[in-house]
Amino acid sequence: MILRILLTGGPHSGKTTVTRQLREMLEARGVPVVCIAEAATSVIQSMGSKNAALVCQRSRLGLELFQAAVLRTQHANEIVCESLALTIERETRRLRPHFAPIVVLFDRGVSDGQAFVADESMWDSVLKRCECKIDKVGGSMRVYGRPSYDLILHLQSQACLDTNDCDSNNAREEYSRVSPETNTERLHTSAEARKQDDALFSIYSDHRDFMWVPALESFEEKSELVMQFVRHYMHPFFDQTTCSLCEHVT
Repeated sequence: MILRILLTGGPHSGKTTVTRQLREMLEARGVPVVCIAEAATSVIQSMGSKNAALVCQRSRLGLELFQAAVLRTQHANEIVCESLALTIERETRRLRPHFAPIVVLFDRGVSDGQAFVADESMWDSVLKRCECKIDKVGGSMRVYGRPSYDLILHLQSQACLDTNDCDSNNAREEYSRVSPETNTERLHTSAEARKQDDALFSIYSDHRDFMWVPALESFEEKSELVMQFVRHYMHPFFDQTTCSLCEHVT
């Protein structure tokens, strides 16, 4: 069995940090984990600098081509990691038939790009360029005709704790202060991050196994909520624990 867990949310939500912590927690329990890194970061790094990425996205066509590159990279990464997870599962089952599932952690998914384009028409063009079809059926998702994610964790952007709506450099500095992430390829202001966070919630919230994790002043508390929920979700394989997410989710 392969369990696919998607971590999404606006920029500076702590996804990359929590993905690493989840991997450490699961591997400490003996669960094999495969991680899929954020595709947009890989694309930006391949361009040489985030300034080049910003210039590329100033025009409508440039933004569309950039998001198409991200989507292609995401899809390619998912195919490679899926194959790796299947290989690990096959070898693990041969040696230990009753072993826990292989977990694949996704730092963003194929639909995340929809929150970063100008409008729905542009996203349709991105999908057409990539020959990608995303179906939502019965509270689940199918991408390129195959099942995608079993569990979706939406980590609300820490930018939602910042009330500064200015798009200036000062706003970007304040935005960096409220999140522990160290992604140097960050392109977004606090206001942009909040808007994108809302869009991502709309994209994924109808999934049958969707959990929203709020931005908290204590990022350690936010991270622990994710750990608790994943342990609870995987209770057939772990000792079931009390999940306190209900104290924060409305």
